[in-house]
Amino acid sequence: MIRHIFAALAALGIATAAGAQTEIRIALDGPLSAAHAGLAVARAEGLFAGAGLAVELVGTAGSRDALSRTALGNYAAAIADFSTLTEFVYDQPQAPVMGGLVIEDRAGHALIARRDAGIAEPADLATRKIGRVRDDEAARRLPNYASAMGLAPLSDGYTSFPDTAALVAALADGSVEAIAARAAMVLPELAAAGLGADALAVFMLADAPLYHPGRTLALNTEVTTPETAQALVDATIAGWQRAAADPAAAVDALLTLAPGLDAGREAARLEMVLSHNILTDWVLAEGIGMPFNGRLEGAFAQLQEDPAFVLSINRQWVLDPAYLPPSEARKIAPAR
Repeated sequence: MIRHIFAALAALGIATAAGAQTEIRIALDGPLSAAHAGLAVARAEGLFAGAGLAVELVGTAGSRDALSRTALGNYAAAIADFSTLTEFVYDQPQAPVMGGLVIEDRAGHALIARRDAGIAEPADLATRKIGRVRDDEAARRLPNYASAMGLAPLSDGYTSFPDTAALVAALADGSVEAIAARAAMVLPELAAAGLGADALAVFMLADAPLYHPGRTLALNTEVTTPETAQALVDATIAGWQRAAADPAAAVDALLTLAPGLDAGREAARLEMVLSHNILTDWVLAEGIGMPFNGRLEGAFAQLQEDPAFVLSINRQWVLDPAYLPPSEARKIAPAR
């Protein structure tokens, strides 16, 4: 029995030796990139280690995959899209998963179209060929976007692709006329493929407005002790504070963990994530971690436009602010 207990603890990444660091794994919402720069800084610059944590960052197929792995107890935490987290805990109310820190105050979902296809404004997208990655959050928010903008349904159907690379290639070669994706995850790749800013019309869904926050740190409440959860939240905040203050150093930290990444693309990606998703007026005033009530309530109301949501969404199912330090400790500012 004892042997089985220790084997289970090892699988969960929980330290069993006195004085040892607590080993945890974080399931990312895709491959490691500048979208996770705060975590990379916390890992590479010793913020996790200083908090007594030995953290492994593991890429997955997306938010839902990351949440599923975490709910099963294989990971202590996940990085996941806030709306996907809400859907996940609604569908699986017994899952031991709870948001502990909202990293992106505003989601970076976008519709990105080729201007040479005659698309200059959102209404031009009706009936066009729109590509998406299967189960991608941006595509799932398009009905909310059309409703908020007073548009007809944007497409009778979407062309699905297995990953972001295939999606980018399809827009670059004209197989589709537009794509739904997180802007920061595709615009640097599209520029490298020859589709720069002048060639593209970019419609940020948040401008509709869509109220949805973006990436969120979700904790497994069964395998993560309160002390570990607190340490993880604090170190993640500190990592993002450093990334915002010195983006170039953050990219360097990222490349120590993933040396195959392109420094230029990751620098551009980080600038987009910081400027659009994280450093909103609310966050600059109140700190990273918890969106203002109007954003949360607006996001829940838009999600409930989907008939699948029969019950009202309770924010206490989704977010637990217990591990957030005071606002002053969560202040984050851009590089000077």
